[in-house]
Formats: sequence, structure tokens, C-alpha cells
Amino acid sequence: MQENGQQIICDECQFKFKSFYRQWKLNNNNNKLFIFRVQKKHQTLSKNVDLSEL
Repeated sequence: MQENGQQIICDECQFKFKSFYRQWKLNNNNNKLFIFRVQKKHQTLSKNVDLSEL
């Protein structure tokens, strides 16, 4: 009886962990995209600054 109860808890934990991990991966990819965009923006801004200094 107790073993079954523990098994249910483990399944629930596994499910929560999987959904949490999936969410984390999505957020991680979004963060990488965001950082990439910021870097690109910064590069273009610094190029513009360099041109104005010349």
C-alpha cells in the first residue's frame, strides 16, 4: 500500500519536474535570443558611434 503511494508521489514529482524543465528550456532559449538581439543592437550602435567619431 505504502509503496504504491510513494510511486504516485514520484510520478507526480517527475511530471512536475518535466514540465518545469520544459518551461526552463523555453525560457533559456528566449533568453539566448534576447541576449543575441541585444548584442546585435549593441554592435550596430557601437558601429554608429565609431562612424560619428571619425
